[in-house]
Amino acid sequence: MLPGTVRRCIVVLQVAAALLLAACDNYKSDIAAVQKAQILPGLTNEALALDLGGARSSVEWKADGTEQDDIVAVTAIIKRVGQLGMRNTIELHYIHNRQTKAVALEDVTLNGKSQPGLSTALSLFNLNLFKLQLQ
Repeated sequence: MLPGTVRRCIVVLQVAAALLLAACDNYKSDIAAVQKAQILPGLTNEALALDLGGARSSVEWKADGTEQDDIVAVTAIIKRVGQLGMRNTIELHYIHNRQTKAVALEDVTLNGKSQPGLSTALSLFNLNLFKLQLQ
């Protein structure tokens, strides 16, 4: 039998882990809303992330609160290996407004560098030019 102090520590750790996991679940609906939103007619944000990644990639979705309670920052992190073995990290930074249900692309980064023009006026032409950089 474990001493009382050790048992209490184990219980406290289990409760802390459960609360941490519960906090992660708070943003699942925000991530789902961003993934389902259309960035262009017929193109969801999830499809965009998968398309940018290509066949040899992984996409991880993360979310975090902001200073405003109804605004959640959602990021798609795409780790991509190009045809020539070049590794790229693409981050798509979105904002989800829980009150209005609006989703907006705030910024796009390639290997940590912001890509001007993509976040403000994303078009199929700009998207294809961006994908050329990933070859």
